[in-house]
Amino acid sequence: MRRLRPGALFRWHRYAGALASVFLILVALTGVAVNHLDDVGLGDTRVTWSPLMSWYGLGVGAVPMTAFRAGDQVFAWVDGTLYDATGGESGKGGAGVRLAHRPVGAVAVGRLVAMASPHEIVLLTREGGDVVERLRDEDLPGRIVRLGAGGNQVFVQASGRLYKTDPSFLNWTAAARSESGTIRWSAAIAVPEAVKGQWRGEGLPLERVLLDLHSGRLWGGGAWMSDLSALAIVFLVVSGLLNWRQRNR
Repeated sequence: MRRLRPGALFRWHRYAGALASVFLILVALTGVAVNHLDDVGLGDTRVTWSPLMSWYGLGVGAVPMTAFRAGDQVFAWVDGTLYDATGGESGKGGAGVRLAHRPVGAVAVGRLVAMASPHEIVLLTREGGDVVERLRDEDLPGRIVRLGAGGNQVFVQASGRLYKTDPSFLNWTAAARSESGTIRWSAAIAVPEAVKGQWRGEGLPLERVLLDLHSGRLWGGGAWMSDLSALAIVFLVVSGLLNWRQRNR
């Protein structure tokens, strides 16, 4: 029977030690942290870090959302509902306004705000965010791709052409190419954190995250990692004894 060379056994002993050390350090640090969370005033701490929330299936990445600025107001659209998020608030005036399709832009027109989606334009009051009128497919020049404003007129890019209307939104006419340089096209902005927070909730308890790290549950097949690390520790003990025995012969 071929015997394992001392050098090879020592090399495998080092590999097992490297594997087990990572797990043991993680277990030790998270165990100490869990035992002393209350002592350092972190017992009620909650974690809202977006990647971690997504890992737990509580993130906002799967929820369709976008936001636009119209004058001095910010409007956020989340999964078919329009919110006035001015000042970073999540449900200030205009909350609950349904807009089925993802909006493409918003502009302030006098005392109104126009929020456009491909198949609809919703006119809202700037004060209160109440719905004044909805312009649907039959009232529009085509499928809207962009919404903008220039001077006292509103412009849309629809069905491959440029159209304009006055603040009454009663008549749409083709706009000249020379007018395109005066248009301020609406563009999406970052969704306010307050709106995202509504979907994240208060976050995850720090203690739970540490316990999941401690047990290995945080990354899915954590039980297998724990088992492999335990077997590596057993191998370390056995290989260490064998190495010590060979060195003392």
